[in-house]
Amino acid sequence: MSSADDRFAIIAALDRYAECLDNRDWNGLADVFSQDVEIDFGVWRATDLDGVRKNISQFLDPCGPSQHLLGNYRITLDGDRASSRCYC
Repeated sequence: MSSADDRFAIIAALDRYAECLDNRDWNGLADVFSQDVEIDFGVWRATDLDGVRKNISQFLDPCGPSQHLLGNYRITLDGDRASSRCYC
């Protein structure tokens, strides 16, 4: 895969994440994260996919509709590792 393909795959995963949040598609988060995902959002932390689903759903389910628009993707590739940031 070329670095451009890798970047587009990362952008697609970030976009899928936003889509899952807005559609409250908690099962769809498996398209974005592995079972052993670790997330630290400061106010909550999870060390597996079920924990991510639980925390995100507890936060967003009580809210009204949401629209996560992503932009300014910053992707760094380093061999078989990558990091990314974007603005929501």
